[in-house]
Amino acid sequence: MMTFKEYANLEEGSGLEFLSTFVPDALMNIIKRSANKERYIKAAELYKDIIGDKSRNVSKGQAIKKVADMVGLNIRDLNKVFTGV
Repeated sequence: MMTFKEYANLEEGSGLEFLSTFVPDALMNIIKRSANKERYIKAAELYKDIIGDKSRNVSKGQAIKKVADMVGLNIRDLNKVFTGV
């Protein structure tokens, strides 16, 4: 855990790190997903293209890994979103 002096010296761009100390993890995940909404939309489009292309022999797990690498998202979070849908 950080001290108050360390919090005072945080940069402006690290507002989510500061907020994460006061907000529960489940709510932080929702905030992060809403902040990266465009990435998740792009990931869903790429996933549909990869799965829909019959010339590729790709499983769903491999497709999620490829899409996560392309878009720059965490594989676990992306998998949670896709399996929840």
